Amino acid sequence: MAQPATYSQAKSTANNAASKLQSGYKEIQGRAREALDTSSDFVSDHPVSSVLGACAVGFVAGMLIRSRRW
Repeated sequence: MAQPATYSQAKSTANNAASKLQSGYKEIQGRAREALDTSSDFVSDHPVSSVLGACAVGFVAGMLIRSRRW
């Protein structure tokens, strides 16, 4: 039994979309790995600055949360 042209068009469109999503996912995954490597290198090279920066971010976040309670 022959399938209608719309079925093959829909299947082709779905396959193209899936292919684009998969390639986009792989690109994002690669960029995330690169960002993680860069961050790890920075923390290894500047441990004191990294800890102080994390403390500052935590302090500001705590102040924002505390001020919203009242």
